[in-house]
Amino acid sequence: SSSDNTLLKNSGQGVGEIGAWNLISIEDTGTGTFKGMWKYGNNQSYILWDISANGSYVSHQSVNPLSWEDFFQHDFNNDGYPTPSDPNAPVFTSPASANVAENTSGTVYTATATDTDTPVTFALGSSKDEGLFSITSSGALSFSSAPDFEAPADSYGVAGDNLYQVDIIATDNVGSQSTHSLDLSVTNINDNAPTITSSSNLSVQTGVVGTIYTASVTDADGDTATFSLGSAKDEGLFNITANGALSFINPPDYNNPTDAYGTPGDNIYHVDIIADDGNQSDTQEVSITVSMAPVMPIIEQFGDVTLYKSDTDGFYYFGSSSDNTLLKMSGQGVGEIGAWNLISIEDTGTGTFKGMWKNGNNQSYILWDISANGSYVSHQSVNPLSWEDFF
Repeated sequence: SSSDNTLLKNSGQGVGEIGAWNLISIEDTGTGTFKGMWKYGNNQSYILWDISANGSYVSHQSVNPLSWEDFFQHDFNNDGYPTPSDPNAPVFTSPASANVAENTSGTVYTATATDTDTPVTFALGSSKDEGLFSITSSGALSFSSAPDFEAPADSYGVAGDNLYQVDIIATDNVGSQSTHSLDLSVTNINDNAPTITSSSNLSVQTGVVGTIYTASVTDADGDTATFSLGSAKDEGLFNITANGALSFINPPDYNNPTDAYGTPGDNIYHVDIIADDGNQSDTQEVSITVSMAPVMPIIEQFGDVTLYKSDTDGFYYFGSSSDNTLLKMSGQGVGEIGAWNLISIEDTGTGTFKGMWKNGNNQSYILWDISANGSYVSHQSVNPLSWEDFF
């Protein structure tokens, strides 16, 4: 054998029996033995010998001359001798990679191969992502379930990277096979509509100016949505920016309402806000209630923030001229103000107000956090020498 430079003498049982037996084929199995096919010239009998790596006889058996190639690698050249590989094995002509848009059903790839020993049939391997696919004998490959870019199911290689890898096996009519490794990349499409997540109703004071509402949205595809207004309700009285900032064109007047949709003149304005990601959209109706501003004397004023106490309901309100908000202070501590005097207040700009209160009787100080909707959040006692650190 030239592959391992061995020369083995055939010794042992049967050596003297060769006589009319002629060696017609021999193969180095690569597993420690040789196999020899012998033909008896007089009676067309055939035997197959196993010969050990040291040249000794191991065993022999009679074989069918029509199927003896099954003990070898097949006689592909039809010359009576097995060849180490099939020169006519299938040769794939289809590409080794392809892109597939998510949600695609049906055939996503067609395997093709050339071979002189036709027909060629196709099957799948089993060591990669083949369990997610099916293939016809003619090579039409499809996902068992349509792929979802947002929920990838591939596990071979880097799991969940939307790269699906399969082995496709081509077999010709004499049993020769070739294997083709295929990479299928699933690509994202805009198949999810944006969803508006901001509130569907709000209240504003009469005369409000500037932004009264900011629309927000999510999109599973990661697309950027832009906002616009419908046209069937009170939208003609409003403006909205592409980023979702809604405002009245003219400040509303509680005493002279201009709303027309629903019950005209009831100070409830209805608008449809539309979020569009370029392919799909979501619409949400938003109701804006305009209320009369309560009669509220100013208690304290610090910069652009003012503390009021309503003569109507007795509650305290924070007003910020920078963003035209008026927040009712509700929840814990509302009735505890008593001897506490507000000595400073600040709009943090991050969704809360901070108020510093001093008790005139015992010189104690507390710092309140008040949420953007006016609800009590928390409070803490503070050192009067360092309370500025909270502002």
